[in-house]
Amino acid sequence: MDRTWRWIWAMALALLGCTESATAEVVKAFSGSDKKIETADLVPNLPDAENGTVKYTFEAYFPDNISIYWSSRLFNFGPGDGKCEAKSRLEIGSRKMRHSNDLDKGDYKITAQPLELVFQDHVLSGGPDGIRIVATGKEYSYDLVFKPTVKNWRPGNGRVDFGGAGFFDTLLIPPKGTVEGTITVDGETKQVKGSGYGTMSRSSIAPHDMAKRWLEFRVVRGNTVVFFKEFLTPNRFGDKSIGWLLVAHKGKVLVATSDYTVEYGDFVTDEKSSQKYRVPQALIIKAKNGENELTLGIKGTKQKDRDDVLANMNAIERAIVSKFAKPITYNYSAAFEVRYTGANPITDTGKGAVYDISHINP
Repeated sequence: MDRTWRWIWAMALALLGCTESATAEVVKAFSGSDKKIETADLVPNLPDAENGTVKYTFEAYFPDNISIYWSSRLFNFGPGDGKCEAKSRLEIGSRKMRHSNDLDKGDYKITAQPLELVFQDHVLSGGPDGIRIVATGKEYSYDLVFKPTVKNWRPGNGRVDFGGAGFFDTLLIPPKGTVEGTITVDGETKQVKGSGYGTMSRSSIAPHDMAKRWLEFRVVRGNTVVFFKEFLTPNRFGDKSIGWLLVAHKGKVLVATSDYTVEYGDFVTDEKSSQKYRVPQALIIKAKNGENELTLGIKGTKQKDRDDVLANMNAIERAIVSKFAKPITYNYSAAFEVRYTGANPITDTGKGAVYDISHINP
């Protein structure tokens, strides 16, 4: 079971008495112009709210079919505040190695200046110009530094404000960067150089209160970088679509905005789901940069996974969580095409992109 959902049954009794407003509440998304990311923005500052979470995620890709994943998540939900889940993965060809640990407040150390987050065998340090991550597992260890080749970014002030219900912050740190360092497996250490990305999010609102559907498309390998993320708010917040789009080509940002249009198509219905969720397998996204126009076409080519969270729970957990959410995530490989107008028009295509859709509620 995805641990993101464990908080729901832990706080169910408190939530059972909650009711929704008869009128849609106001949501404010990404106010102001894009704000530069400073080291202070990377400090966790876990919200005090019961639903408070801070998450860091990094992925990198290297020659010889080597890739890594690193994440840490601080959270309050459930018994006790300030807990942490840190995990990492190393893949070399078909060999997959993983390590994780669950920590209580007091089992880890956070230093704001200079920035250093020590989650025992998982460490993050540095700043916007270079973030270092370290992971040590039973079978492997790595020590890597991410340096931006596409500048760090957040849409506006990076925040979606749900009024008294809470907020959600997002940062790309970086959307793409060089990744260099060492990887050790079976006692043998090698120098590696590749590329990757990092993200940070911070929120004080429960997932099912914030969104009833998430959609994410990501390309970080090759000449073109794309990050598109959008969520649909629940009825309480007016069924409003909120998202952001960043597209860069050969290190130059073409579009970085929360102002875009999107058309969904090629829907398939999940007949296995009691909710009969409809999943769009094709998207056309349009945005502008001054007079220049960008069109991004996305097509899901192969469904890689379907994760029915309720199905993986025991009967008691399922009975409680289903009162608030019916989450299913669909993972696809996708093809894409980018067209950009202007004095130096750009067309690029690719395959093997990441396209995920998460339905939380109908």
